[in-house]
Amino acid sequence: MVSVAEKASGLANEVIGKAKQGIGSAVGSDKLKEEGIAQELKGHAQQAIGDVKAVVETGVAAGDRESEVRERAYRIWQGEGSPHGREHDHWYRAEREVDEEEAG
Repeated sequence: MVSVAEKASGLANEVIGKAKQGIGSAVGSDKLKEEGIAQELKGHAQQAIGDVKAVVETGVAAGDRESEVRERAYRIWQGEGSPHGREHDHWYRAEREVDEEEAG
């Protein structure tokens, strides 16, 4: 299934991105940290795309909160011009929005 491959690739990019951020911090390389952030966000996006493809492939809504948050955080990130270093802000904002929608 295409969606599984997309999600696996996304997870790999998230892990590698986080590792680059850690190494960049350890060696004092802002460039490496920024590359890591970008790669982690790419991984989030790939997983969101995988979730959408899964819905198309199966015809069933994902219904998974994390997938909804990931997809929304990606849209927020894109809407703000894809800035570096704000992934946590986008993630928390997406979580709040999803929680508010679920509450009422």
